[in-house]
Amino acid sequence: MPLFLRALPLSFQTYWRYLILLPFLAIAAFVFYVIGSFIPFVSYLVPAAVSAYCLLAGLRIALVARGHYKRPSNKQLIMASFVYAILLLVAKNVFGLVIWAGLQITAQFGMAVNDS
Repeated sequence: MPLFLRALPLSFQTYWRYLILLPFLAIAAFVFYVIGSFIPFVSYLVPAAVSAYCLLAGLRIALVARGHYKRPSNKQLIMASFVYAILLLVAKNVFGLVIWAGLQITAQFGMAVNDS
């Protein structure tokens, strides 16, 4: 039997559990986005952390559906989400800096980006 057919039952077991959790995650995400819109640093960190938390919660649900019941606490998931969000923000800024530096170097040699 192909692997994708064997994975379908696990997908459905995970999906219905995630659907139960989804409205609560949506409400929490909305609240954090509203709070984040008023505090500048939080407006960068919280959306990334909420997305990472949704990802980690979905992975935890998949593991439970698979039969692995040793689950991390919500505190551990939230801390992992914030660490992941900080790493993403740092990586985004580093890549942006590298791109900016590359454009500056090419501009020194007389090449420019065509804006039209």
